[in-house]
Amino acid sequence: MKKVIALLFTIMVCLVGTCMTASAQTREFTFHMNEKYLHGRDVNYGYFAKKADNERSAYVTVTSFVKTQAPEISMHVGSGTREVTTCSTWRSVAPKRRLDYHGDVSAKAGSKFNLCAEQFGKGTAVVSGRWTP
Repeated sequence: MKKVIALLFTIMVCLVGTCMTASAQTREFTFHMNEKYLHGRDVNYGYFAKKADNERSAYVTVTSFVKTQAPEISMHVGSGTREVTTCSTWRSVAPKRRLDYHGDVSAKAGSKFNLCAEQFGKGTAVVSGRWTP
């Protein structure tokens, strides 16, 4: 009987271990953008998060986009001041978008990255949402 219980316990532990999935750290963000952050001038860095998986993509969802005039906001993932993913540009609220890590970037579980934004066009914007490295 003890062997049967031990066997069942071992099977349950193995099943639980294989069914658990790693979930990456998802962070909320709010960027206050203006012409100081125009492309080529300065990048708005912030919102650090740690990867919990080895997926070669990050995800950004914009849930609020309040603007004056017509700015476009481009976002990418950074490591320090280095751009480590492709960029995507928003003009309004948008569903989740994928940003792919560049081939020479080690995007492994435990790596820490930050979300970065820069502006194209005149005006101001407050852009909010969530991102997962």
